[in-house]
Amino acid sequence: MRWSLAPLVVGACLLAPIRATAQDAAERRDATEEERADAVGYLRGRRAFTVQTPGQVLDRILWDRSRELPPGYRDELVARAAALSLDEINAFARRFYDPARFTMIRVETK
Repeated sequence: MRWSLAPLVVGACLLAPIRATAQDAAERRDATEEERADAVGYLRGRRAFTVQTPGQVLDRILWDRSRELPPGYRDELVARAAALSLDEINAFARRFYDPARFTMIRVETK
């Protein structure tokens, strides 16, 4: 399994607004296909905003190079994350994410 990509999608699924209440966040339930699709859409959209200027493109190239990764490594992450099945994502979440250890906070402006 491609576990190195699962945290990207799982993390985005956990941030999904669908899990709005504390009760929902405390319950262990599998991610839905809609949440997976939303997470992949978020990752694709986020990537588009990081390659808008020549400086950003150069930064991505240098980031890959400084970590001795193949050229375009981060660009491929989104496609690889999108290829993860819902079963793989949910298996990863069941193994590594414990809802009992989450804390719900609410932040409001004055």
